[in-house]
Amino acid sequence: MFWKPNSITFHDVILNVTTESLECGNEIMNRNMCQTLIADKYPYIIIELQQAATRNGEPINFSQRMQMTGKVYITLAGTRRLQQINFTANQTSDGVYHFIGEHNISLSQYKLEPPTALFGMVKVKDSITVKFDLLVSASPVILQ
Repeated sequence: MFWKPNSITFHDVILNVTTESLECGNEIMNRNMCQTLIADKYPYIIIELQQAATRNGEPINFSQRMQMTGKVYITLAGTRRLQQINFTANQTSDGVYHFIGEHNISLSQYKLEPPTALFGMVKVKDSITVKFDLLVSASPVILQ
């Protein structure tokens, strides 16, 4: 991790989200989404954090809620694409950080067709909104 006053560059920060853990509130659509994302072949959605920076260029201060933007690679069904996401971040306690945000993902950018149900009568839009609310525990790593 390389830290500048208003940005952080990350190396090897990867979050694997189980594809079957996605929840839209409808069991049938959840199942259809897993089929769309080829969950049996690609059981994880892979999120690789590359960089985070404050949106207004001010120095990072996690003691207060910061408006931030991040560059991440998101891999869906084997297709990897660079995305920019907006989120808020703050430190809740020693070594614990809180990240909240949402991001629209276009399934067609990943060469995927949106799922359908009831023989095509119910269709999911190409753009789906992913909401996240993460508590992350981090401790310093000392390189020798």
